[in-house]
Amino acid sequence: MDQMNSVFSRRLLSSFNISDELINKLFAKGLTLKSQIQWLSDSKLRSMCGLSESEMDVINKVVRHSHKTAINAMTIQEMLRTRYPPLKSPSFSLDRALGGGLQVSQITQFCGEGGVGKTQICMQYCINVQLPQRMGGLSGQALYIDTEANLRPQRLASMAQFYLNCDQQLRETHSVESMQSAVHVFTCNTTAKDLVELIVTRVEPFIEHNPQIRLVVVDSIAHLFRYDYNGSNDQKDYELCQIGHKLKQIAHTKKVAVVIANQVSFSFKENKNVPSLGRIWQAFCSTSFMIRRMSIDSTRIGSTIKSVNFDNSRKFYVKLTENGVQEALSLPGYD
Repeated sequence: MDQMNSVFSRRLLSSFNISDELINKLFAKGLTLKSQIQWLSDSKLRSMCGLSESEMDVINKVVRHSHKTAINAMTIQEMLRTRYPPLKSPSFSLDRALGGGLQVSQITQFCGEGGVGKTQICMQYCINVQLPQRMGGLSGQALYIDTEANLRPQRLASMAQFYLNCDQQLRETHSVESMQSAVHVFTCNTTAKDLVELIVTRVEPFIEHNPQIRLVVVDSIAHLFRYDYNGSNDQKDYELCQIGHKLKQIAHTKKVAVVIANQVSFSFKENKNVPSLGRIWQAFCSTSFMIRRMSIDSTRIGSTIKSVNFDNSRKFYVKLTENGVQEALSLPGYD
């Protein structure tokens, strides 16, 4: 329970868009809400947390200014976030890299080599979307389109059990079995043409008959387009456009978050791994992350390679554990 509260509290601080060093100083003194910081005097806050002059400037400009502003101009995206809050994960650095969590009405893509943790992240969101809003969830269900037979029911069960062990109220309304059954699975491991037909013709009617669905996952998008694909490049681009347009339309009209797992290809021109399927597919994704392994056991680092929400690149650090995806809280050199 303490670990859960720790993650939720740090997530509140991360919404301030301040440095992680400053987050740690505030968190250490139990200051996780704007209202707590707002009503402390400068001298009290500075002595209490050991803040430098420059850090106090950040507090006054970023935190207190946002609290005092009565009326602010809101972008369309900000209005959407107000009506449809983002889906949180167990990792505050991942939520922060996403601008507060997984955004509804957008396509978010996680890219990486096989075994790097893309499926783990996808399954984690399938559990978290079911949590009540007080725990960062959307009180919804998930639709999982599995093209590689990656989905593991036993892994979903262990992820669900972790939250059930931490929260008595959740145990009164949820069970491992109910949380597993709230993940609807479409398996498509035949051809790319079948995947196109599934997404274009079957997903939207299924969501209409199951309006509790707030998350759609495709794991993975590239598999059927890379192996045993018999069409031309033009045909591939056309089919990817069909999928991309349909997923964007579903995300917007049904107000669901869409998560894509994508493989990587080596680019000799850039001398590094890049997302598979080329630029045409990437254009449909609002946010894309590249995930790679670190030398520290099961720790993974994710870096922004595209975001319509931010100009600067952002990073997250997670650990893959028996309980699911967790924050790498004690990672040396964490920025």
